[in-house]
Amino acid sequence: MEFKLVNLKQVKDYQDWLYQLGHLMTKEPDLQNELIQQLVGREQVGSTIIDPGIIMPHIINENLFDHVVIVSHLQTPLKLADQNVTTAVILLMRTIDTQIDSFMKALISDDHLQQLKEPTIQLVQIKAMFRQE
Repeated sequence: MEFKLVNLKQVKDYQDWLYQLGHLMTKEPDLQNELIQQLVGREQVGSTIIDPGIIMPHIINENLFDHVVIVSHLQTPLKLADQNVTTAVILLMRTIDTQIDSFMKALISDDHLQQLKEPTIQLVQIKAMFRQE
């Protein structure tokens, strides 16, 4: 499982946010576009807001080499589903397995959600959060 962390100043909209993160999803341009379209489609099915200010868009794509978790913070909030969102925890899953199941259970913790919202969080803290569960 790969963990990535990125802070952005601002985005135009949700799709722009995903495009700015595309290079972190995969280096393959065709797969990048496929993943972005899947994530946009997932958001259209229903909101991925899991706590005020934080979204967790998630998809399964068997073309991925490994699971990818991207935590992204926005300096300027983005309005989604009538809420100001500043944090995205994007889960790109190859399949559903015990590794992903453990990570998702770790995210349920209010403490972890609050930590993930902090723009000063470090990648090592995110990895440790996952390993604690």
